[in-house]
Amino acid sequence: MTPSLPPKPSLRFLKEQAKDLLKARKAGDASCCAVLRNLARFAAATNADILAADVPLKEVQFALAMHYGFKNWDELRQAVGNDSEGGAGTLSLGDIKLLGNLMVENLMVEDVYCLTVQAVVKLVHDIDIDYEALHALSTNAYCLGIAPGENCMSWWHHAGRALASDIVGQRCGLAFQRLRIEGLGVHPGMSGQEWERTTEEQRQRFPALFRKVMADGGIVIVDGGWKGGSGLIPWVHWGIITVADEGKILGASFNGRNDNGIEYIDGCWSVFPVEPSLSEAQADREMLRRAVLRIRAAGPDFGPDHPRGLAFGLPGMDLWIRQMRDVRGFCPSCFEEKPESGGDAIDPAQTLVAGARSVSGYLRKRIPLLPSVAARPLRAVVAHYQAIAGIMGPFADDPALYKAFIGDLDKQKEHADMVLVAVKNELAAAATEIEKALAALTA
Repeated sequence: MTPSLPPKPSLRFLKEQAKDLLKARKAGDASCCAVLRNLARFAAATNADILAADVPLKEVQFALAMHYGFKNWDELRQAVGNDSEGGAGTLSLGDIKLLGNLMVENLMVEDVYCLTVQAVVKLVHDIDIDYEALHALSTNAYCLGIAPGENCMSWWHHAGRALASDIVGQRCGLAFQRLRIEGLGVHPGMSGQEWERTTEEQRQRFPALFRKVMADGGIVIVDGGWKGGSGLIPWVHWGIITVADEGKILGASFNGRNDNGIEYIDGCWSVFPVEPSLSEAQADREMLRRAVLRIRAAGPDFGPDHPRGLAFGLPGMDLWIRQMRDVRGFCPSCFEEKPESGGDAIDPAQTLVAGARSVSGYLRKRIPLLPSVAARPLRAVVAHYQAIAGIMGPFADDPALYKAFIGDLDKQKEHADMVLVAVKNELAAAATEIEKALAALTA
């Protein structure tokens, strides 16, 4: 495969050619080898060696640039300019079609931050990343992150999902950077008039920032901000920006649509492909270190001084226990509206159990590959998360169990004291074993 450069190529055209080369190599198509031999490591390699090698998208882009007579991809990009089919602020038709397939069956079970990262890795590297591994590396699987100010217990435990993006990015080959415009943040305490003014200005000014990222070959992801309807929870669903025009921002999220409108911007990040900088073993150690901080609610990201007042791990369990013990219906608004719903108490249970299953599944696969000195405490960690799944699994898997007693405060107290406290104890014990594993790994 020898790509031909059109008279006025777009950056998007060249990016698609690089992806086609990558797909050809993965499919065993030797026609890509002529371009890849522009890389020094493949200059004298056989076709078989090239097809057997691991070649990330960034290297393919570099080889393609050299094929066209440029020193590197950045030089080619600058020569071509930032124009692209559909505009610099629009993803390619192929990418948008791919993102249009995004769906989530159960938002309480599937972590949409991790699913979004999966989609980004597929877009920029054309690699399928294991969800269970992402769920563990993000540390979201280890325990809940609760927003105490949230007035609906269905959603209060979906906070703080991107706090380990550095680990995820360094392992998956992604560089995350938070995007902000000074003075254009939103918060729940705003008056209606202030909210309308700020969000309108956001929709006018953020597209230029997003277009620059997209024109430079990056992806923009958001952690909510969608207009109501279309099956999206505005502040919970993550997604990827597909169109950024003046006054109009559209994105793909997990309702199967790629043209969802954005009403406001809260958290948004640029994501660029880079070389992975952490090995699996290094990522595991950093994940475990961060998981302890998350469970024990310590450090700047997970501690009590979190700027948004989020409660992680053991303090988060204390909030959950108090809510179950002291508030009839658990989620008063949900219970009042639909008493038969069980106050949506099943929702945090499902998220906790899904995380416990990811942690135990991921660590079981990794333990045989880690130093033997860490194996025993990590097996204990697996046992504690399996215990959590065993304790809470029946309540997470069968809606009838919560519906049978939510609203009866005496039975809620019994559930808090007998079930949720037991989960908290298992979580604390897991943190202790993780600390032992870390000590063994760093000795």
